[in-house]
Amino acid sequence: MEVSCVLCGAPGASSVTSDYGNRHNIACEAARCGRYVITSGALRRLDSGGPQKSVLIEMVRRANKHDKVLEIFVAGDGLLQATELPRS
Repeated sequence: MEVSCVLCGAPGASSVTSDYGNRHNIACEAARCGRYVITSGALRRLDSGGPQKSVLIEMVRRANKHDKVLEIFVAGDGLLQATELPRS
């Protein structure tokens, strides 16, 4: 499905959902962004004033540069967390 990128807002990103709609695999083609996975909880957290998206964009770029995909999720304490996963 084609969507606007959650992080940078660029149009034309592709999104595939998994885990019963809880995980969104985003592939943004904008030069300043990239591929990442974000959970529905993290999307809600960003909508309610989570961390600066520019910080997450930089983390996505770094992960992609090392052939990894950044996963963004909400930890048990309610804060956004991110981890690098191997690209599949």
